[in-house]
Amino acid sequence: MKKYSILALCAILVVAACGKDIDKAPAPEVKDMVFHASIEQNPETKTYLEWNGEILGYNVCWWAGNEIRVFDGTATPRKFIAKSKGASSDFSGSAADAATYYALYPYDGAATCSEGVFTTTLPSTQALGYGDITDNTNISVAVSDGSSFAFKNVCTILAFRVTQTVKNCSYVVLEANNGAALAGDITVNYNSGNPSVTAVASPSSSIRLNNGSADLEGGAAYFCTVLPADVATGFTVSFYNSSDELITSISSTKEADLPRSKVYNLGNLPVPIAINGTKLTYNSVKKSYSGDFTFDGSPITVAGITDLEGAYNRDFFSLNPDGTLNFLRNTAKTWTVEYFPDYNYIWVSNNMLGFPDILYIAGNGKMASPRWYSEVGNPSDYYWSMEAPYYCVAPLAGSDASTYTFQTTSFLTTATQWGDVRLYFGKGGGQWATLNAGTALSGDNASMFEIADDGDGTLTLHSKGGFDKDGYYRLTVTYDRTLDYISTVNFTKLD
Repeated sequence: MKKYSILALCAILVVAACGKDIDKAPAPEVKDMVFHASIEQNPETKTYLEWNGEILGYNVCWWAGNEIRVFDGTATPRKFIAKSKGASSDFSGSAADAATYYALYPYDGAATCSEGVFTTTLPSTQALGYGDITDNTNISVAVSDGSSFAFKNVCTILAFRVTQTVKNCSYVVLEANNGAALAGDITVNYNSGNPSVTAVASPSSSIRLNNGSADLEGGAAYFCTVLPADVATGFTVSFYNSSDELITSISSTKEADLPRSKVYNLGNLPVPIAINGTKLTYNSVKKSYSGDFTFDGSPITVAGITDLEGAYNRDFFSLNPDGTLNFLRNTAKTWTVEYFPDYNYIWVSNNMLGFPDILYIAGNGKMASPRWYSEVGNPSDYYWSMEAPYYCVAPLAGSDASTYTFQTTSFLTTATQWGDVRLYFGKGGGQWATLNAGTALSGDNASMFEIADDGDGTLTLHSKGGFDKDGYYRLTVTYDRTLDYISTVNFTKLD
């Protein structure tokens, strides 16, 4: 027993001696350091996007306070923090001396790195980026043997807009229809400055983009970060409220090849709009929805317009307390209904009604009976050159033995100074004439306009300036049939 006790004691002493030697082993010297870090500029990605004047072109910039992880060959996570905002920035922190340094953005304390092979995570839940990529999502890597890093982007940025505002949108789910991995635990090979994702664990084919129940603004740019992938059958984008109820869903079967270090634009997503259950067709050139309808006098249901009360055309529809509309015109005709999200305006037209006399209204201001002349044929077939005029055929509101009354509602905005607003009336023979010298101007807001000679003897309705408030104005024109001229032009502001 004693013999074994002595041997045990010797073993303990040997172990203690080894432990003492280990304790005395020098720890790696850690010192304050500064790395100058630039960002790959070919993409439009990173911590924030700065418009550089090109379509979908952005300078890629750091925010002051951005954090990167520097790998110095030890197991200790080294955090370095950006000192300033810009396309390049100095990052300060502390690390041990090393022949080669590796760096990862965003900082990830659980990440690993071995000779340029990184492991990290692109989360499948992110904040929706409004006009910019959200911080701490776009993964970038760098290698250095000195004091500077040139970061290379690993991911793809998806950009999209919606054609009209989506109210109270708590989150958006963007899903690859073919199940391609958009997020997950990834292995990234630096690959001599052309990084590639070589493996994805726990992959997700969808990204949830939290929006905090704010509105998604029509026309605004939104961004998120995904893994490079070939989404061969396109995306489905779904919008939910805070009760997890689906607001609307938009699907596209167009192939999306998502290379790294690029912004891929999903485009202007048409939020579905339907009348009486029939979905309107979106025209990306005109930026409008349209469909043909013959109304039978029954209440009209409209889905997808968040502000129907502000949008309905008072010349054609009345709004019921239950949110349905009544059509006010000839129900035996087929009418083209168009909705313009930019103006939140419903335009109704039928140019084949064959009125004995027809009033044409043309102008180069923001008039929300909006049809660009270039969309109905060669401009010279309709007008002499005017810069982006809008026109409408004013619907006949009433008539008697001596007069016709035409009426149209227009959206007038302070954003654009109105130029000419020309009124033409035509008879069955197709002869058109501009304002007659007997034309009178009256009614609400008439002081905003004047009837003036263009210098060639042609009388034209002009605005004197902007408007006190953007909104709908009803233009009522009385054409005196017996005297062969327009006798009254009336502008009325609608509440």
